[in-house]
This record gives sequence, C-alpha cells and structure tokens, in this order.
Amino acid sequence: MNTAQAMPWWGWLFFAGFFLLLGLTGVMFVSILRQGDERRRLILLHAGSTSFSAFVGMLLLEIILGVAGSITQGIPMGEKNPLVLLMTAALVYCVSLCYYKRRYGD
Repeated sequence: MNTAQAMPWWGWLFFAGFFLLLGLTGVMFVSILRQGDERRRLILLHAGSTSFSAFVGMLLLEIILGVAGSITQGIPMGEKNPLVLLMTAALVYCVSLCYYKRRYGD
C-alpha cells in the first residue's frame, strides 16, 4: 500500500472549510477588540446580539430535539461538540457584522 496517496477532493474541501471557519473565528475576536466610535460600537453590539440570539436558539433547538428523542425513542441526549458551536457562532457573527457594516456604513 502506498502511504503517499493523494487526499480525496472531499478531504481538501473539509480542510478548506475548517480553516475558513477558523479564520472567521479570528476575525470575530479581532473585530471585538478593535476600538472605534459610537457607530462602530453600535455595529458590534448588533452583530453580537444577533449571533448570541442565533446561538441560544440553536442550543434551545438541540435541547428540545434531545428531550423529544429521549422521551419517544429512549435515546440519551448526546453532547454537542464545542468546536462546532464556536464555529457556528463565528459564522453567524461575521455574516451579521458584514450586514450591519453595510447597513450603518462603517
């Protein structure tokens, strides 16, 4: 067996998506730490509250589906991967940050 086989296309796609979401996490933290005027703080406030609302909604949905599956099928509730949660929050934050930057003109 040749150990130097090429990675399949879906492997490259996975790694590209992973590093893209990791970069979005970095953008999220850098944008939060930058100083600015009142308009910039307003944009960050709106983007943060939007991502927090989406994050809480996602967790609430997971809890409801887990409890429903536990009651109806006897399947125990599984743990959620914290990396997936962080990257989801970063993705929602970056999308809402771009939206509010365009809306309020930063």
